[in-house]
Amino acid sequence: MTIQRVFYGPREVAEILGVSKKHIYQLLKANKLPHIRVGRLIRISLADVKVLRSSYDENGLCMTDPTAAKHRAALLAYHERRRAALAEKKAAEAAKAAEAKATDGE
Repeated sequence: MTIQRVFYGPREVAEILGVSKKHIYQLLKANKLPHIRVGRLIRISLADVKVLRSSYDENGLCMTDPTAAKHRAALLAYHERRRAALAEKKAAEAAKAAEAKATDGE
Protein backbone atom coordinates (compact mmCIF):
# COMPACT_ATOMS: atom_id res chain seq x y z
CA MET A 1 0.00 0.00 0.00
CA THR A 2 1.43 3.35 -1.04
CA ILE A 3 0.78 6.52 0.86
CA GLN A 4 -0.04 9.54 -1.28
CA ARG A 5 1.11 12.88 -0.01
CA VAL A 6 -1.58 15.43 0.72
CA PHE A 7 0.55 18.49 1.51
CA TYR A 8 3.55 20.00 -0.26
CA GLY A 9 6.04 22.77 0.45
CA PRO A 10 6.38 25.94 -1.65
CA ARG A 11 9.44 24.61 -3.52
CA GLU A 12 7.61 21.43 -4.51
CA VAL A 13 4.52 23.37 -5.58
CA ALA A 14 6.71 25.63 -7.74
CA GLU A 15 8.18 22.54 -9.41
CA ILE A 16 4.74 21.02 -9.98
CA LEU A 17 3.41 24.21 -11.55
CA GLY A 18 6.59 25.09 -13.42
CA VAL A 19 6.83 28.54 -11.84
CA SER A 20 9.41 30.13 -9.58
CA LYS A 21 9.47 29.64 -5.83
CA LYS A 22 9.29 33.44 -5.54
CA HIS A 23 5.98 33.41 -7.44
CA ILE A 24 4.55 30.84 -5.01
CA TYR A 25 5.60 32.99 -2.05
CA GLN A 26 3.96 36.01 -3.69
CA LEU A 27 0.71 34.03 -4.06
CA LEU A 28 0.95 32.96 -0.41
CA LYS A 29 1.58 36.53 0.76
CA ALA A 30 -1.38 37.81 -1.28
CA ASN A 31 -3.58 35.04 0.17
CA LYS A 32 -4.30 33.71 -3.33
CA LEU A 33 -3.07 30.24 -2.41
CA PRO A 34 -4.58 28.61 0.70
CA HIS A 35 -1.97 27.14 3.02
CA ILE A 36 -1.31 26.12 6.59
CA ARG A 37 1.66 26.72 8.79
CA VAL A 38 3.19 23.98 10.90
CA GLY A 39 5.65 25.85 13.02
CA ARG A 40 7.93 27.55 10.49
CA LEU A 41 6.90 25.26 7.66
CA ILE A 42 4.35 26.22 5.04
CA ARG A 43 2.22 23.40 3.66
CA ILE A 44 -0.12 23.59 0.67
CA SER A 45 -2.74 20.92 -0.01
CA LEU A 46 -2.65 18.90 -3.20
CA ALA A 47 -6.26 19.91 -3.93
CA ASP A 48 -5.32 23.59 -3.82
CA VAL A 49 -2.32 22.93 -6.08
CA LYS A 50 -4.66 21.26 -8.61
CA VAL A 51 -7.05 24.24 -8.49
CA LEU A 52 -4.15 26.66 -8.98
CA ARG A 53 -2.73 24.56 -11.84
CA SER A 54 -6.08 24.72 -13.65
CA SER A 55 -5.95 28.53 -13.41
CA TYR A 56 -2.78 28.71 -15.56
CA ASP A 57 -2.87 28.82 -19.36
CA GLU A 58 -0.50 27.07 -21.76
CA ASN A 59 1.97 29.99 -21.53
CA GLY A 60 2.22 29.70 -17.76
CA LEU A 61 0.25 32.87 -17.10
CA CYS A 62 -2.25 32.87 -14.26
CA MET A 63 -5.67 33.46 -15.79
CA THR A 64 -7.12 34.82 -12.53
CA ASP A 65 -4.44 37.50 -12.12
CA PRO A 66 -5.38 40.86 -13.72
CA THR A 67 -1.72 41.70 -14.40
CA ALA A 68 -1.26 38.36 -16.14
CA ALA A 69 -4.30 39.13 -18.29
CA LYS A 70 -2.48 42.21 -19.61
CA HIS A 71 0.65 40.15 -20.23
CA ARG A 72 -1.43 37.48 -21.99
CA ALA A 73 -3.04 40.09 -24.25
CA ALA A 74 0.36 41.58 -25.07
CA LEU A 75 1.81 38.14 -25.75
CA LEU A 76 -1.05 37.19 -28.05
CA ALA A 77 -0.77 40.53 -29.90
CA TYR A 78 2.98 39.99 -30.33
CA HIS A 79 2.47 36.51 -31.77
CA GLU A 80 -0.25 37.77 -34.11
CA ARG A 81 2.04 40.55 -35.39
CA ARG A 82 4.85 38.03 -35.80
CA ARG A 83 2.61 35.65 -37.79
CA ALA A 84 1.44 38.52 -40.01
CA ALA A 85 5.03 39.66 -40.63
CA LEU A 86 6.13 36.13 -41.54
CA ALA A 87 3.15 35.70 -43.88
CA GLU A 88 3.96 39.05 -45.52
CA LYS A 89 7.62 38.04 -45.91
CA LYS A 90 6.65 34.72 -47.51
CA ALA A 91 4.25 36.47 -49.89
CA ALA A 92 6.97 38.95 -50.89
CA GLU A 93 9.45 36.12 -51.47
CA ALA A 94 6.91 34.20 -53.55
CA ALA A 95 6.16 37.31 -55.64
CA LYS A 96 9.87 37.93 -56.13
CA ALA A 97 10.41 34.30 -57.18
CA ALA A 98 7.48 34.46 -59.60
CA GLU A 99 8.83 37.70 -61.07
CA ALA A 100 12.30 36.17 -61.46
CA LYS A 101 10.82 33.11 -63.12
CA ALA A 102 8.80 35.30 -65.51
CA THR A 103 11.90 37.36 -66.33
CA ASP A 104 13.95 34.21 -67.01
CA GLY A 105 11.22 32.91 -69.31
CA GLU A 106 11.34 35.94 -71.62
